[in-house]
Amino acid sequence: MPHAIDMNDSGQEWDAEGMAALLRLTGARSAYLVPDFQNPTGILMDDAQRERVGAALRRARVVPIIDESPVELSLQERAMPLPLAAYVPDSITVGSVSKVYWCGLRIGWMRLPKSRIASMAQVRLRLDLGAPVLEQLAAVELMARHKESREYRRLRENTSMEALLAGIHRELPDWKVARPAGGGSLWCELSDARSTALVSAARKYGVVLASGPTFAPGGGLDDWLRLPFVLSEEVLAGVPARLAQAWADTTAGQPRVGWGQTAAPIIA
Repeated sequence: MPHAIDMNDSGQEWDAEGMAALLRLTGARSAYLVPDFQNPTGILMDDAQRERVGAALRRARVVPIIDESPVELSLQERAMPLPLAAYVPDSITVGSVSKVYWCGLRIGWMRLPKSRIASMAQVRLRLDLGAPVLEQLAAVELMARHKESREYRRLRENTSMEALLAGIHRELPDWKVARPAGGGSLWCELSDARSTALVSAARKYGVVLASGPTFAPGGGLDDWLRLPFVLSEEVLAGVPARLAQAWADTTAGQPRVGWGQTAAPIIA
């Protein structure tokens, strides 16, 4: 069962008391959590929230599976909070190079308590015999240039994010968009619950997106839209104007003259 996050309540985005109640209600034995630059909001769980969430997990005897794949996606130099696993000793933590280097490089790792290593190794052998050697060698080369790669990504995505933010403020001023602490996307609150209709209309203008309800297993969020900024500033420059046309179409019902299927495709 999903647990809601309130990105508009700074310092209280994760409701630890609500999570504790949910764990009691469901009797869950495991929980999947992304405390570092959560997708799609970009929220970073601070130390105080980690302590409260960790206490709730310990009391319920729930084993958290903590996905730290986005941990390197900070958009500025900053001191990071302690890992959530520091508050829950029985945690299973997973990481990956796919976010900071390249999404096609599916090389990752796990950090486990000693008591779980043997059983986890047995489970892994039933799934496959290991990661491909070529991808492992590529990861080793990239990790040797980690600081350079991380700074390149940070500079590029900050530039892209600022361009996309400026365009949204100019073309769609009624939308509410917060500047994220990290991650790779803007989480936009629309002025009306038309995210699903907008995503459908945007395809006519060459923009391919995921609607808000895609990120709501329990339903809802049709007044939210995720806008990734991982592409270059040049590619993203045309997105806000195209979105404004698509947004108008969700009311008018017709694409604007001069746009449509001939627009260059953008996966945003």
